[in-house]
Amino acid sequence: MSLTDPLTSLHNRRYLARQLPADIAYYQRMPKFATGVDVLAFVLLDIDHFKSINDGHGHQAGDHVLQTVAHRLRMLSREGDYVVRWGGEEFLMVFRPMPRHELHALGRRICTAIASEPVEVAGTRLQVTASLGLIGYPPFPEALDLLGWEQLVSLADRALYEVKAHGRNGWAVYEASPSRSPLPDADPVRRDPGELVRTGHLVLRGPHHPAAAAPSPSD
Repeated sequence: MSLTDPLTSLHNRRYLARQLPADIAYYQRMPKFATGVDVLAFVLLDIDHFKSINDGHGHQAGDHVLQTVAHRLRMLSREGDYVVRWGGEEFLMVFRPMPRHELHALGRRICTAIASEPVEVAGTRLQVTASLGLIGYPPFPEALDLLGWEQLVSLADRALYEVKAHGRNGWAVYEASPSRSPLPDADPVRRDPGELVRTGHLVLRGPHHPAAAAPSPSD
């Protein structure tokens, strides 16, 4: 079965599900990761107003935009990072361990890279932006196994939705609350990681937007 998306040549979900658990097990043995200083950065991003690109310029133009965004995301990745076509106009990036405090700078860097220059489509220059949701793994250093990677993607998607609802072209990060009650049991959280948001264990920082954001067309 294919592990590569044919349009963008990026890896797909199947590849990530096969490779990522082994990487997480390896990183958990690293002291900075085990103590929560470093985190794996999960970044789920969605191209803004993609439907209007397809409707206004055709699906071939939409495909070209997807390929261009995929290329720009690859340029941001390092050896050991993942860039995955998650589905439709969504991409998932998983960055190997980095300092937890760099997540916001990462969000800004990705937003800026995607919008760095217009995409040329049949003589038309389209300004393309994206909305991002981020979370670092593990969000709670004292509970490395509380959440699996699938739950991290679900929370990144929740943060992404908030960016979409508040202006697009930006990023938001879920972080552990500095003052919180004891963590809930793993089973209910694994069934619904949003419980950590409802109980105040995770708080959303953002949405934030690049300072020089270009306006996007309305849907």
